[in-house]
Amino acid sequence: MTFGTAIRTLAFNLACLGLVGLFAVGAVRLGWKTDRLLTTLAAAMVCGFLGNLDRVKSFRAGAGGLQAETHAVVAEAKSTIIELRRLGTTLGTTLVTLIAGEGRYGGLTAAKKDELKEEVLASLRAIDVPKPDVESIAALDRQYVIVDYCEAISDQFRMPGVEGPKAWNAFWSRWTNFERPQPSELRSFLESLSPIEPWREALLVDYEHYIRTGKHRRPHLWKQRGEWAK
Repeated sequence: MTFGTAIRTLAFNLACLGLVGLFAVGAVRLGWKTDRLLTTLAAAMVCGFLGNLDRVKSFRAGAGGLQAETHAVVAEAKSTIIELRRLGTTLGTTLVTLIAGEGRYGGLTAAKKDELKEEVLASLRAIDVPKPDVESIAALDRQYVIVDYCEAISDQFRMPGVEGPKAWNAFWSRWTNFERPQPSELRSFLESLSPIEPWREALLVDYEHYIRTGKHRRPHLWKQRGEWAK
């Protein structure tokens, strides 16, 4: 490899990495739409390709040689597509997790987080990432969803002056970090304090439904979760 080729390879590969980073920032922080995200990802692919031209085999004259080289190029293309899907899966995993955890007490609205998540998943489907992988990435925010449901269901019990705060604090201390009680445990505790109000009962049913199916029973209400505690 000549010095000029080395410089070209380095420049294009750095541009590729920069565009991948821009893709992540655009999805999480800037709220880019799917078409812009795909354009950025495509540009990163082009830079990655141009930065590795020395790895692309040239065609040779002659029927036998041309056929052999064609097969080699096709195999290379298939390998590149597989690697692209792996990259998309890795980026999607990172982005969905970042979106779910970003600004728990400020920052992106709940609706914006849902919109960005759907755009990330749509981008993965657009490059034919296998369905099981997309579904697995879609479920990465599960623990954050559980936290939001538990926070909403139990909110008033942790406010000063409301009946049961000491009992609630003792109950809550059994879970640390992102651990939260299962619906049955939470229901039993609430029933031990007082009859469960209709609004809290409805949220409990929502929580039970999510744990059982991985989907929201009332999607329209879930989109308003940023307002639940206000």
